[in-house]
Amino acid sequence: VSNSLDPIVESLFKGEKCTQKASNLSSITVKLPAENVSVPGIYYFIFQRLAWEGIVLFEVISTTNEFTIIVNDEQVDMAFKTIKDLKNL
Repeated sequence: VSNSLDPIVESLFKGEKCTQKASNLSSITVKLPAENVSVPGIYYFIFQRLAWEGIVLFEVISTTNEFTIIVNDEQVDMAFKTIKDLKNL
């Protein structure tokens, strides 16, 4: 959540144990074509390029036709450029 909502979230979960907390993160969501479910290695192709650029993926969330990556704020521009440049390959 954004830093402005942090106190609210902490109060709502005050009885719970926090196992991990990070700040200064950004997300990028990519919509994939419906036929991606039959394309072997589509995620490998994308994540390999991000790794080559030294992009650290804090988290990956995926559904059938889209995925979201969570990266450090400092790397979001490079991650976006890397993903955008995949269209030219």
